[in-house]
Amino acid sequence: MTLASVSLLAGPPAGGWYKEKTLSTAADFAALELGDQVAQVCKKCDSISVVEIQSKDQAMDFCKEGATIDCPSCGNVAKVVRTGPPSQSPQKIEFVDEHGNACMFMAKLEPKSPADFQHGHKQ
Repeated sequence: MTLASVSLLAGPPAGGWYKEKTLSTAADFAALELGDQVAQVCKKCDSISVVEIQSKDQAMDFCKEGATIDCPSCGNVAKVVRTGPPSQSPQKIEFVDEHGNACMFMAKLEPKSPADFQHGHKQ
């Protein structure tokens, strides 16, 4: 008699359940709507925290020059800075540490549609 053992693991498909769009301008933050989910990615501790947008003011606070954003995992404090000449539109939003190095970024999470999972297969 032969016995076979099979292990099945359930999990997200390759590439995950969400598409991400990096938020890098004030217009990106202004386009966020109530209920949108944003990934706050800390480069210091490699953690990802998900923030649900509760108001337009909250969304705009994430890109307000001089504001600080704390990493809930390691306590890293990132300061919001705008890069590029003021005449340049749009200016890029960056999150930097006390040394001026990029230490965090934010991305809007969007659920993938069924078409995103086709991986080139014909229907």
